[in-house]
Amino acid sequence: MKIAHISDIHVYNKKTAAAFAGLVSRALSLGTDHFVISGDLVNSGTDDEYRLLVSVLKDFDIYNSRMLSVIPGNHDLFTTVFGKVLSTDDLMKNKSLIPSLLSDILRYSLNDYIRDLEKFNDYLHPAFEGSFCAGESFYGYPHAKILSGKVAVICIDSNMPLGIRNNLFASNGHINLHRVENLLSDPRLAGKTIIPVIHHCLYPMGEFKRRHDLIFEKSMILHNRDQVTGFFENHGIRLVLHGHYHVHERYTAGSEGMVVLNSGRGYAGDWHLIDTGSDDFEITSLRG
Repeated sequence: MKIAHISDIHVYNKKTAAAFAGLVSRALSLGTDHFVISGDLVNSGTDDEYRLLVSVLKDFDIYNSRMLSVIPGNHDLFTTVFGKVLSTDDLMKNKSLIPSLLSDILRYSLNDYIRDLEKFNDYLHPAFEGSFCAGESFYGYPHAKILSGKVAVICIDSNMPLGIRNNLFASNGHINLHRVENLLSDPRLAGKTIIPVIHHCLYPMGEFKRRHDLIFEKSMILHNRDQVTGFFENHGIRLVLHGHYHVHERYTAGSEGMVVLNSGRGYAGDWHLIDTGSDDFEITSLRG
């Protein structure tokens, strides 16, 4: 099976929808059997954005569970915030917006989060058919989908309404590992090769400060990153998919060299193709 891992396509107008369509067309021409999109499918969660996104999925006949798995990113949620900025990079160039954004984040409640998550699920519901959850899932997350006889994806919502102290720019995350543990214990996943899909990153603390600055690092935190990495390693995970950080690269996390793919430049046409046919995944990096 060939899986196209795409992230951060940020569809918000006809131009970005056309760019996404070009990426899908290329992926299908290379024999892609399934698309995994790890968040930020749209930019600010408006109905117009979702309709543009769905029109592309329908045009290529991938608006179904057989062809598509998705999770929400922070731009698909926190919709009162991301109508003002396109990305953290954009915010860093327009720091005068920070006070009003902080005010929006301060007012953003759990009810707002649930509303945005349900909206995402409503628009993308065909992608969830045939997936299954554990007993303690939160509005459908995490959920599992068996893609082939031996491969299953675990779709995890790594966003959380953490409060302004822990989520200064509505871009940090946290994963409820108890829920993931319950899902992985489902007998339907016994013997399967598990590929977790998250939105947030597994880069080590300090990496974003080294590459950018301290403010950028404070805006890209997965609060329980070390626990998540150890948890995945303890469960024999060999490959993790994410986006969020707008670079395109392959790196490793943890003490065992777990492979992590960041496809965070989907908006620019960059993505990864994963061939699951061999014992070791064959991964191809593709640029727009």
